[in-house]
Amino acid sequence: MALASAISGLALAAVAIGGAVGATLRFVATEALGGSTRLSAAQAVVVVNVVGCFAIGVLLALLQRNADLAPVWRHALAVGLLGSFTTYSAFGHDTFELLESGHALRAGLHVLGQVVLGLIAVGIGRALVLRLLS
Repeated sequence: MALASAISGLALAAVAIGGAVGATLRFVATEALGGSTRLSAAQAVVVVNVVGCFAIGVLLALLQRNADLAPVWRHALAVGLLGSFTTYSAFGHDTFELLESGHALRAGLHVLGQVVLGLIAVGIGRALVLRLLS
């Protein structure tokens, strides 16, 4: 099955609209937290990430309880809105599911891999650009 036929136009629209809202909310939240409080930019991001993790936990539990709810709502809210608000929410949820299903070692490796590989990728990307621009 081709990718284009596997993804409906409605699902794409739901993700796009949710993504626009989530990205806007993330910008507003980090600006508000950084501008009106004594939080640094990094601390504001931590707050947004934790709020996003809480929100995806609430949302996915609600969606699980309402299985008859159209899948487009999961696309719009979980993938679009929260996915653009913070990808950390998906990371938190995936790790929680591993722990909940009794895969503590896999969960630990998942966390370690995400953090370590993410830091390495940031370092490589930064070094590459700095080298190319020097």
